[in-house]
Amino acid sequence: MLSHKKHIGSMAFKEILILLLFTPLVANAALVQLSSNSGEVRDFLQTDTNTLFAATQGGGIYKSTNSGATWARQSGLSEPYIWRLAGHSENPLLLYAATSKGLCKSSDGGLSWSQKTFDEVRAVAVDPSDQNHVLLGVRGAGIFASSDGGNSFSLSNSGLDSLDVTAIAFDPLHPGVVYTGLYGNLNGAWGGVFKSTTGGSSWTNWNNPGGNGAIGNKFVTALVVDDQGAIHAGTFNPNTNLGSLYKQTGTGGWSVGPEVCGVETLVVDKSTQRKLWAGTRAFGPWVSSNNGSTWTQRPVNPATAPDVYSAANSILTLPGSPVKVVVGVAGLGLYQTTDDGITWTPVGQGIKADRARAFVVYPPTNPTTWYMGLHRGGVMKSTDNGVSWFHLGQGMEVPGVEYNLTVSHLGISTTNPSTIYAATMGWGLFKWDGSRWNRVAESGLPNDLTTYWYLKPMGLLVDPADDRIVYYSLFDPGQGVYRRNATGVWTRVLSGAGASGAGASKVVMNQKTYTPSTPKRIYALMFGNLPYRSENDGATATWTEVSADDAGFEELSFFCMAENPLDNNRVVAATSKGLFQSGDGGKTWTGVDSISGLGTTALTGLVFSPQVNGRVWAVDRSGGYYCSNDHGTTWTALTDPLLGSPILDLQMIDGALYLVTDGSGLLKDPSPACP
Repeated sequence: MLSHKKHIGSMAFKEILILLLFTPLVANAALVQLSSNSGEVRDFLQTDTNTLFAATQGGGIYKSTNSGATWARQSGLSEPYIWRLAGHSENPLLLYAATSKGLCKSSDGGLSWSQKTFDEVRAVAVDPSDQNHVLLGVRGAGIFASSDGGNSFSLSNSGLDSLDVTAIAFDPLHPGVVYTGLYGNLNGAWGGVFKSTTGGSSWTNWNNPGGNGAIGNKFVTALVVDDQGAIHAGTFNPNTNLGSLYKQTGTGGWSVGPEVCGVETLVVDKSTQRKLWAGTRAFGPWVSSNNGSTWTQRPVNPATAPDVYSAANSILTLPGSPVKVVVGVAGLGLYQTTDDGITWTPVGQGIKADRARAFVVYPPTNPTTWYMGLHRGGVMKSTDNGVSWFHLGQGMEVPGVEYNLTVSHLGISTTNPSTIYAATMGWGLFKWDGSRWNRVAESGLPNDLTTYWYLKPMGLLVDPADDRIVYYSLFDPGQGVYRRNATGVWTRVLSGAGASGAGASKVVMNQKTYTPSTPKRIYALMFGNLPYRSENDGATATWTEVSADDAGFEELSFFCMAENPLDNNRVVAATSKGLFQSGDGGKTWTGVDSISGLGTTALTGLVFSPQVNGRVWAVDRSGGYYCSNDHGTTWTALTDPLLGSPILDLQMIDGALYLVTDGSGLLKDPSPACP
């Protein structure tokens, strides 16, 4: 018995030792948030006269207690990606949030939340006649029903021909009647609108009621029941990029409205009877004053509100305000009209949920001008250290298709503030000429939309010593790394490899200060292959593949890397198989066997300190922020209330660190340290 007790004690000591070794060290950071108030708002919910909630992508939930004049982020819900919100008119404290990780419920007005399901939820609705009756839609799994306020759910798919649920709408005039919207397929064999008269326990195909007229597009994206009991459907077919507005009343057939190239949302105006609003994918908000019989585009003249003439993801109307409407514009935040959609002004002060993708400044020391690339928001510019921003959108568009592009990468000259490049997701490379953006049309660059469309950029770098030299990498099969020479001619200096022929990932230059006569070391991270490096400015025939100590059948992929500016032989990289280090300038790599303190090794950014040898910072998509004082072997987790959104990049600029986030804009660490 004594030996048994001794064994237990030994085991406990070992477990404590293991816990001490692998429990991450934690230290506080002191971050400052920089935002253009351009969050992507996907839904609104009004719970009383003055209280509003907004669901954002990447930034969580925001709340306003003054009818939308100002907003503040709610800290009770940690999940950043919110698709829909639902509540009940008889209980202002009840909220449901459809998130990318499940359904969450609050019973105290958003102060605290409990998670009820654990798969992505795209649609949620509460029965207006019973606040405990909840329906939710899980794409790929169907509809689930709860009769006890979300404590338990049961599958409710009887009669459906598709499990891709996109929308759920109760009929407020007829208890038990509810509709669901489903996504279709290429040949139209399934999807569309289904109706239930049993509260959602069973469903009937409602695509051609009584054979009186079929809905013409079964890719349903939005549903709403109006104040007369008619059902309205918005559609978008991704195969044709088309989508119309449809209406169905009683047992009659579907009537088709205007072709708007896709619908994001449909709402009933809370101030004016028979009035509906529709948010479209590319042409802003539309309004109907006769319950959807006819529709009119707002703004009437897109030239007066170019930012609103874009994807309208969400629409808010308020009781007692018949001409006031708020629209959530994709990538650009909230815009408000007080004249029924004729003119629009930006609002949404406090919704600091920018989906940032890229960040550059000018000049590199004591910068006075900042640029931020946004998801579906183009480029924002600030001339007051990020306090205020304005949209730099002139010319960055694909007429008739997209008017606010996703800018995934920015590159800027260190000596000429007018030399700025912007890489857009799917729509090519643009250059600023001092007054507007222009698509780059130079020899050798695959940038013509007639031949090359929807290419995916992965890296963009303007040579810090000679801004005529530019590096640009593309993911797509057959692509790779392109280099612009001093005369404006582009050459593909590296091609993709592997079975897929996929191209390049990031292009990385070390953090040293260069002169035009100094050859630069450049790394190219490749898909399906090990990285390449060049010691001579990345010119053709100067690239060599690195070698890595890698065992196993799975490919080793490099996600990001950083070179120590105080010892350029020391390089650290995050890979699909953990952290790797190099002691010979990136020529050969060895995995780090014993890492402590990191939440994940799938990092999105690495930066070395230019003052302390061996100090390095890292970020990841879970919102983690870390530092190490030994070239990346032992890490400390840095904490701050502003952390939580995915972090996509990390940059050291003039002694400060900038975290580029998907949902919280830019987070600045003005005095980065590591205990």
